[in-house]
Amino acid sequence: MPTVFVTGASGYIGFDIVHELLKAGYRVRGSARGSKLQGLKHALADVPEFEAFEIDDVSSADFTDAFKDVEAVIHTAAPVPARFDATTGLKAVVDGYLNIVQQAHKAGVKRIVVISSIVAFPNGGPFGIDDWNPVTEEDVSSAPGNVWALYFAQKKFGDQVILKYAQEHPEIDVIIFSLPWIFGPLRPGFHHILGPSSSGGQSLNEVYKSLTSVAYIYKLLNPHNTDFADPIVMDIRDVARLVLAAMKAGPAASSPKQNQINQNQTENDENEDQSQGRPQVKRFALLAPYFASYKDAVGYIGEVYPELKKQGRLMDEEKAPGVPEVLLQSGTQSGGGSAKMQIDWKRIEDVFGLKDLEKSCKTWKETVVDTVGSLLELEKDWGLDSGKEF
Repeated sequence: MPTVFVTGASGYIGFDIVHELLKAGYRVRGSARGSKLQGLKHALADVPEFEAFEIDDVSSADFTDAFKDVEAVIHTAAPVPARFDATTGLKAVVDGYLNIVQQAHKAGVKRIVVISSIVAFPNGGPFGIDDWNPVTEEDVSSAPGNVWALYFAQKKFGDQVILKYAQEHPEIDVIIFSLPWIFGPLRPGFHHILGPSSSGGQSLNEVYKSLTSVAYIYKLLNPHNTDFADPIVMDIRDVARLVLAAMKAGPAASSPKQNQINQNQTENDENEDQSQGRPQVKRFALLAPYFASYKDAVGYIGEVYPELKKQGRLMDEEKAPGVPEVLLQSGTQSGGGSAKMQIDWKRIEDVFGLKDLEKSCKTWKETVVDTVGSLLELEKDWGLDSGKEF
């Protein structure tokens, strides 16, 4: 089987993708830095098909050895905006994208999959290949303390630089998946990467930081919680399924015409574009076919894990937000509401050879219940008494 390199393999999303690739029979190399490297090695110590690489800075690292004989690169690594000033934070992402795609191209890598964010698109869409959020470099520099402006800019300009490179080098098959808030169960062994719990010196806030997006589900197990993510979500297992499909999709399926929201071109138009050698780029906004209700989430947890409610760990369901009224549409589903938002599921299915993708996405209840189950297992791995708070 081919060898795939995953940047940010010690992250929540990267580690999940690594697991799925290994399960599908791929040989996988993954990068991490600092203490995360040893945790990654420990987590996958019994898997000979995996090799860990230390990459301190993707914007300047030499990937010559890492990319040797690699057929595809999946880029999930991203600097945390709060750890950088405006100028450094934006440059780190853009330079990182460019360094990876240039070195991958030089090494003969055939396919690059970038895990980006839906914030690169306008709020609420549209989600075409040329649709971008309105954030400018000036917005970032004029408000250096605005972490979200920096994050929006990082995703926008990072995606743009890799798209530009792909347009100049149509022989590279580039795929960008732009994700919303991602939840879903932690993979076995992830506790090795996270490190010790609060019993090992971490505060509750530090535990939340280490869990990234999953922390918003974990916070529902705190009766004092007042912090919630947006209702635009997706299950990590559905993301991993799409990444695997991207590994198998033929490059001819990625004609630029298919990256547009409107699919009204004729077959002759499609063939003409491909025959002229136009760049083959796929850029997709992804999100679950529902809006997430955190009020419902608390209810699901209490139903499946009644012991948490008895222990006083579960927050008050009535204090958790449902789906904002402005987002509710007709035909609401389990999970809060219908999240159509111009996502063209048929286009995604056609490009990646999938069927009934929208219908087969994990429900909000499945996502919440399975995530909590994995968090309770994590507490056991950490040696914590689940009947007590941190």
